[in-house]
Amino acid sequence: MANRKRVVEALGTGKRAQRRAEAERRQRMTYLGWGVLALAVLGVIGFLIWSSTRPATVMGDEVAVASRDHVAEGSALPTYPTDPPAGGAHYASTYTAGFYNEADVDALPKEPAGFLVHNLEHGYIIYWYNCAADPNINCDALKDGIKQVMGEVNNRKVIGFPWPSQKEPLVLTSWGRILRLDGLDLDVMRSFTRVNMNQAPEPEAE
Repeated sequence: MANRKRVVEALGTGKRAQRRAEAERRQRMTYLGWGVLALAVLGVIGFLIWSSTRPATVMGDEVAVASRDHVAEGSALPTYPTDPPAGGAHYASTYTAGFYNEADVDALPKEPAGFLVHNLEHGYIIYWYNCAADPNINCDALKDGIKQVMGEVNNRKVIGFPWPSQKEPLVLTSWGRILRLDGLDLDVMRSFTRVNMNQAPEPEAE
């Protein structure tokens, strides 16, 4: 009788232990499930934050660039698909970074596009301006705005240049990209500069 009682008690203890182990296993699975769900939610939130804050890959309209060959300095340049140019064959020399006034152009070699396109190939941003494009434009304010944005990148790999043939007061170009503006927009200019600088065939060159 005593042996039978011990067997029954042992069976009861074993079942209780089994139920307890099963409950613990279910609890662990529940915790694991909630943990996976929490990680997934955090991942989605992180992706949304990253997507909303990361800069665009590039800005501006794409311009097909047929060639990046060098041509002899002073020789005829190709007909660029946009005015001002955003890429193409060019001279072997570049212009120095900085802001150029209309009076500065007279002292420069002819066909400045041949040099400036080479700057673009090196990853420069060029701010082409034409105060005569809009009689209501405050030319001094336009120039000062360009200089301000250029100064914010320490005037490195940026050029402000007068371009009387363009129809807009301000046009921004990088290699293969162009953005036409009806006037000064510092935020757009900063964004274009930030995301397009060095997006070019020779970004390591100065």
